[in-house]
Amino acid sequence: MNRKIKNQSSFQTANKSVYYAPVASTRGDRVEIYRFAFEEQCAAFSRAILNEQNSLQKSVIRYEFVKFIREHYLEYSGDRQELLRGAAVMISLANDTIFFTITSARASLNYYTKKLRKLQEEYAAVMPRIKAANELRRKGVVCSTSVGNNLQREESRRVKSQIDDTREMIRKYQSLLSRYLSICPDNIAADIARLNSEFEQFR
Repeated sequence: MNRKIKNQSSFQTANKSVYYAPVASTRGDRVEIYRFAFEEQCAAFSRAILNEQNSLQKSVIRYEFVKFIREHYLEYSGDRQELLRGAAVMISLANDTIFFTITSARASLNYYTKKLRKLQEEYAAVMPRIKAANELRRKGVVCSTSVGNNLQREESRRVKSQIDDTREMIRKYQSLLSRYLSICPDNIAADIARLNSEFEQFR
C-alpha cells in the first residue's frame, strides 16, 4: 500500500543549511519522488548555486546536486537524458574548480617545500667555508682568497633571502590549502573526481 512521506535533508552553503523536503511515496521497497517535488528540489539547488559567491562552495553544492540527481533520476518522469547531461556539465565544472583551487594550491605547496629543502642544503654547504674564513680572520691570519670569501658571503646572503621568501610562500599556500579543505575536504574532492569520470559519457 502506497503512503506519502516527507524526507527532509539538507546541504551546506556559505555556512548556512539549506533544507528541502521532497514529497515521495513508497512502492514496495522503493521510495519514489513525485516529479513536481523533484523539480522543486532541483530549483532549490539551482538557487543555492546562483546565490553562492565562493567558487569552491559553489562546487560543493553542484556536487550535492549531482548526487541527488544520480540517486533519483530513475524516478523522474521528465527528460532523463537532458537531466543527466546537465548533471555531467555541473560535475565537470565542480571538478575544474577543484583543480584550480585545491590541486593547484597543493602543487604550489609541494613545489616551495622542495625548493626550501634545496636552498637549505645549498646554504648548509657554503656556511662552513664562511665560518672557517671568519675564524682565520679573527686569529689575524691573512687569506689570499678574500675575494672568494666575499663572494661566498654574498652568496650566503642571497640564499638566506631566498629561504626567507620561500618560507613565506609555504605559509601562504598552507593557509590557502587549509581554507580550501575546510570548504571541500579531500574525501569530497575525490568523490567529485569519481563522479566526473562516471558522468563523462553524458557530456
